[in-house]
Amino acid sequence: MAQHVGVDPREMKQLFREAWEQSDDAKSMKAALADKGLYFAKGDRRAHVAIDIHGMIYSLSKWAGVRAKEVKARVGDPQDSQSVAEVLDWLKSRKTDQVKDYIQQIKDKHDHEMQPLKDELAQMVTTQRGERMHVRVEQEKRWMADTKARSDRLNKGLRGLFDRLTGSHQRTIKTNEREALRCHWRDQEQRNRLIQSQMRKRQDLQTHAKTLKLKQRKDRDLLARNIATYLKRLQISVDSQHRSLARERNRRPGLDLGR
Repeated sequence: MAQHVGVDPREMKQLFREAWEQSDDAKSMKAALADKGLYFAKGDRRAHVAIDIHGMIYSLSKWAGVRAKEVKARVGDPQDSQSVAEVLDWLKSRKTDQVKDYIQQIKDKHDHEMQPLKDELAQMVTTQRGERMHVRVEQEKRWMADTKARSDRLNKGLRGLFDRLTGSHQRTIKTNEREALRCHWRDQEQRNRLIQSQMRKRQDLQTHAKTLKLKQRKDRDLLARNIATYLKRLQISVDSQHRSLARERNRRPGLDLGR
């Protein structure tokens, strides 16, 4: 399951799809993924994968929604990429406490923002379930009372026999059937109005949640770009240090055997 800083799996698929659409070769694919906080690697089954800053592994073809052959045609053989273990080691060595704190701050902020909506949804579910239960109980009581009233219209004994002979009994039955049908549609309409009202309230809450999720996605996009920029700068710094050490070693005088 995708847990990219608590992001919805559907959002992860969108990130991969965007990276796929923004690239046309291995280099541009790696850059597009890195901008989203994802790092290219060679999977255990000779497949292309991506790894997020938390070490979660994603199949590139599956999450981008394309065939493995398409991935290979665009980015080449997986064997040319770093292994999962190598990328994980690389991420681990660069995931400083500062980076971890930065990620946790964003996650805590998003959880804090979303909690009121979760609480409101939980309360709404409980309230609306109670409303439906109340309507159902009241309708059952009313149906039983209406049924008894209709039954009482049918005379019994000699009066009932007389009604049967005159056709009054059959007319009363027909009247009762029509009335029962009207009562059925009346109750159905009442339930429909209640459900529609509850759905409107849920839709309003969903609209608020959607707006918040969109804002939080922008936060996560910015987080991914900032981390990617930090890792690039860190790699440039490390490479620069390696080159400086190499130049220093080359400048050191060697042993002059001609003396």
